[in-house]
Amino acid sequence: MAASGLGILRLSASTCERTKASAKIRSPSSIAIEEGDLILAEALVRSHVDALKRKMPKPDAAILGCTHYPLMEQVFKDALGPAVQVYSQARLVSESLADYLDRHPSMLGAGQQSRFITTGNPRQVSDNATRFLKREITFDLL
Repeated sequence: MAASGLGILRLSASTCERTKASAKIRSPSSIAIEEGDLILAEALVRSHVDALKRKMPKPDAAILGCTHYPLMEQVFKDALGPAVQVYSQARLVSESLADYLDRHPSMLGAGQQSRFITTGNPRQVSDNATRFLKREITFDLL
């Protein structure tokens, strides 16, 4: 199929709220994911996909364009159906980095330790990462 005939949904944090404390834009589904309310997050994802599919009933592909969405990738896939190819930015970025490091091995470190950094609240990010990854993760402030 020609590129002009592709129906691609870009799923991003388009319905957002701005919080006074952090001045960051966050979608309701992102907030639910961060708070660990995966039942609410799943309902919001399904509702979001249903609304988008009313505008584009038969998409060929969907791009998960929010940093939180890879955590709900299977929910997106289920809601979109097996005919829709789902592209996750997390996978695309990690594959791109792996490719870059293959081509630039001098940039590859010894791999002896990991350091996690954030521009957000290190304690909150650490708690969320630990909950989702089911292992202790500690972030430092950038």
